[in-house]
Order: sequence, then structure tokens, then C-alpha cells
Amino acid sequence: MSGEREARNDAAVGNSVLGGGFHAPVVQAGTFTGGVHTYYAQPAHSSLPPVSEWPQLGTADPIALGVRRTRRLPGESPLPPYVQRHCDRALGTRVREAVRSGGLVVVTGAPLSGKTRTLWAALFSNLSGTTRIFAPSPGTDLRGLPALLRGRGEQGCVLWLDDLEDHLGEHGFTSAVLAVLVRLRVPVLATMDDGAYDARRFGTSARAEVLSGAEPVELQRVWNGGELWCLAGLNKDRRLRDAQRWCGEHPVPEYLAVGPELVEEWRRARRPDAHPRGHLLVRAAIDLVRCGVPRTEIIGVALKVAAQGLYPEEFAAAGAESFEDGFAWAAGIRHGVTGLLTPGRSPDTWTVHGSLCADGEARPDSPPIPSGAWTIAFQLVPGARG
Repeated sequence: MSGEREARNDAAVGNSVLGGGFHAPVVQAGTFTGGVHTYYAQPAHSSLPPVSEWPQLGTADPIALGVRRTRRLPGESPLPPYVQRHCDRALGTRVREAVRSGGLVVVTGAPLSGKTRTLWAALFSNLSGTTRIFAPSPGTDLRGLPALLRGRGEQGCVLWLDDLEDHLGEHGFTSAVLAVLVRLRVPVLATMDDGAYDARRFGTSARAEVLSGAEPVELQRVWNGGELWCLAGLNKDRRLRDAQRWCGEHPVPEYLAVGPELVEEWRRARRPDAHPRGHLLVRAAIDLVRCGVPRTEIIGVALKVAAQGLYPEEFAAAGAESFEDGFAWAAGIRHGVTGLLTPGRSPDTWTVHGSLCADGEARPDSPPIPSGAWTIAFQLVPGARG
């Protein structure tokens, strides 16, 4: 009788697996009485690349890791030489301590103050070129990082978190992850804007807990005399020499970071469907400065006259954009700090960003200054250079 029952049960169970393997426990049954509850374990966090695939510091690309590019003309290196900052000595001490004992080093400062370049210089000058560097994308799940690093052997490693606020969170960089990295003696180097740091540092949140154990290295926005002296000593690099000459009211790192963006946007604006009038207004300002007009006191009426009279073909092709719209586009604030043109000190005067003038002088393919620009320049500034 029992044999007949087993035969009927075997016939009723028709489960099968075709076309591959099933790598987990399988339950086969003819009938379940009551509800069916399925439980499964959280999958391992295995999406992180192995340590052997992390780039070595000696061959890593600082621009890919967050350092802002500067102007790059033919023959120029991707970045100008590093200019020593006032905090370099203290930062270097913190980095070396983190290498010995693990821990978090955070550089804070205003936007575009040079935080990432400064931290990169400290990293590059205090760690071996064979050190593996991991710079995860914002939002990367870092819970599997400790297990990954436990198996690294003697390989030196560093976790690089530019804009640390983008990596904080339950599945990101937490105090638990930091605690394990400290035990493993893996340094964590990070940057944060002042505002982002203040918003997360204070209180009782988990984010505050991560930051509470690391005193930040503060980078000042405005350079002191010692930093400017170091800059002057590096004048063999044209980008740094131009920064000294043209930065004006802008701090040097801000000038170097924003300049290439302004130049590229201005060049692309010449298309008929972009901002051709605005492009001509800025071009006129650049050419007048190259003729000797102070770049901080360019009269608006003169810009209109120059834009209309100096470039007749471009003006004719400029389409329907008005001068008012052109001025509005050129004066729009970029990156929270500046426009291509900004209002001058006197009524109806404009200042052109120095990077645009520097680029016009440095590029071998810059168009020649129209002869009429000299006439306007002499009218504005008697004795302008000829």
C-alpha cells in the first residue's frame, strides 16, 4: 500500500529544471497546505572592482579623479605646476598619519578654492606610486569594501572621496565602514565645500558621526602673500603667468578652473542658433582690451558700436538676437562666481573676464584685431598702446 502511495506522489510531482543549473536549494512537493513563505539571503556586495584593478597612483589621472582642468593649448601639459598652499605642511602630516594608522582626512574650503588639487598634491607627494587608489562614483554601495580590502595582502591602498557629501549614506561611506578601514590601516582622503561640511558635521545624524572624528584641513579662498610669492616663482608656465596678470578680483584657483569653461562657452556661442550677438559683444571687449583699454571699464555703448562695426559679416549673420539679450547672456553668472562680462565700477561699463583676454593672446589661431578697434581704443583711452 505504501508503495502505491509513493508512486502516486512521484507522478504528481512534475518539477524539472531545463536549460541550465539551479545554484540554490530546490524543494519539490506535490501539495502544500497553508501559505508558502520564501526566505533568501541578502546578496553579497560584489559589484566593487578587485583591488588589483584599481589604478596605481603613479599612473592615475588627476583630472578623472576630480581635479579641474585648466586651459590646454598645443604643447601644454594637462595641468600647470602645483603652487604651494599655506596648509600643505599640516595636510602632509595628516596624510602620513592616515597612511600609518588609517583614518579620514578631509580638506574643506569654498567652491573652486583648489581643494582637490591641494589634496591630490598631498597624496602624490606622501604615498608610493604603486599605491592602489579607489575613487568610487557617487552613490556606490561601499558595504562590501571592508571585505574586499581584508584580502588585499600587503598592497598599499587609499580610498579617494572627492565631494564626500555625495558618498555619505546608509549604503555608502558610514562610520562602520570607516572603523574597519582604520583597523585595516587604509587612509581615506576626501574633500568637501564649506557649506556641505557644515550642513552635515553638526547634530546627531549618522553623517555627523562620520565627520566628528576628523578635524578638517581648511583651505582659504583668497591667497595670502606667501602663496602669491610661490605663484610668482612659477612664471615659466604661461597659464600661471597669465593667472598672475589676469585673475584680477578672482582667486587664482577660481580663475584657472572657470577660465576654460568660459572660453569654450563663448566660442560655441557664435553659432546663429546660439548667442551670436552676445559672442560679438564679448569679442569686441577682448579686442578693445588687447588694444589697451582697461578691461574693468569698457563702456557699454562702445561695445555695441564695436560689435556692429568691426565684424560686419558676423554681425549680418547674427540673426534675431538683440543686444539686450546678448548682454543678458554674457552677464549671466556661471559656476556661482562670474559671467563673461560683469558690470564695471561706473554706470554703463563692463568688465571682461581675464581668462578670455589671456586665451585670445595665447592662441596662435586667434583672429587678428580689426584695425577699427584701435580707433575706438584711442577714443576711449588716449595714448592706448599701438
